[in-house]
Amino acid sequence: MRKFLFICLLLSAFSVKGHAQLSTTANVSGKEPFTDNLEMSKDMTGTDLIVKISFNEGANTLTVRLVSYRGLFVFRDDVYYGNVVSWCHLRPEKFPYQVSHDPKDSYYVTDAIRKAIKGPLGKQLFHRWVQCDGLQPVKTEYKMVNDVIEQTFDIQDKRSVVSLTLRDIFLMDPGKQEGKYSIVYWKDLNKKYDVAIMRDACFGKEEEINASKQALDGIKAAYDSLKVRYGSGVVQNRESYAIFTELKNGLMAQYQKRSSESLCDCIYENTENYNLYVDSLSRLQVKMPEAARQVVVRGVNAQSLLSIAQKIDISVSRWLASSNSKERKDIEKECRRLIRSGNDDIDSKGVYTQEQKDARTAFKQAEAYFNKTCGQ
Repeated sequence: MRKFLFICLLLSAFSVKGHAQLSTTANVSGKEPFTDNLEMSKDMTGTDLIVKISFNEGANTLTVRLVSYRGLFVFRDDVYYGNVVSWCHLRPEKFPYQVSHDPKDSYYVTDAIRKAIKGPLGKQLFHRWVQCDGLQPVKTEYKMVNDVIEQTFDIQDKRSVVSLTLRDIFLMDPGKQEGKYSIVYWKDLNKKYDVAIMRDACFGKEEEINASKQALDGIKAAYDSLKVRYGSGVVQNRESYAIFTELKNGLMAQYQKRSSESLCDCIYENTENYNLYVDSLSRLQVKMPEAARQVVVRGVNAQSLLSIAQKIDISVSRWLASSNSKERKDIEKECRRLIRSGNDDIDSKGVYTQEQKDARTAFKQAEAYFNKTCGQ
């Protein structure tokens, strides 16, 4: 009894092993499809099957293609032998889906197929040829006679990992008479492909790529121009130093560092190189000869402007104290000359330091006091 149980367990184990599902990882990208070669039978010639899985990034689709030296036939849905076979012939009109065929053609199920079926023929379930997860089949025309089996799937939610399982595949030979075909071989491959989709991180990002390239080209041209102009690192006077500083500060304000975080290699590399130019620009310096390093203050002379303001205030006081019309006119004339001189200095030389700004304020107050008092 124990020996009998042991034998049963062994048979059970072999049976499970014989139907165990095989699994393969298939890496695909928009440029590189996956190809696998399967030997369906070692006892029959011409049963090699080529499996090709390709990815279309633009359409977000996956296509499975089967190629064999012999004709191929598959069921597009699960069917029972007894529902689609009568008198040893496949009946396309009984399929649970529409299939393209010539009504005059016939498809004979050979003895080899029938003998391979364990148990009652009518209860034999033929599986849909491909089962999938994460994929939605695209509607296509189904044919009885095929040189190639092909099915395209929409990839749901733009997933990066999906799966395909190849099930029942049939080989078909043409008969001696036209329109006569024989189903000569059948195998449930039960072969699973775990498909890893390598999506292109740069796909659809042409505008971002162009923008990163333009930014890189822009700062490169600006830096090269400044480098050529001040490549010696020395300027001869403070005016040239001021021009360099103004140009550099303007470029630093225009070209600031950017985040290079991007899965797209092209965008990442362009931004990284752009940031390197920003660093180079910030390090670019020039020096002046020792004799040119004397401090020169730009702008109007603050003391001179305060002196003009004081003269205007004194003149207005004299104007108020005078009752002589001729003397008042002379005072007005002199004040206008002083005001014109002060404004000319401000316009031509400019105001930069706080001392100059304070002097300008005092001058403008004196000008307003004159206009209010003597301009009536």
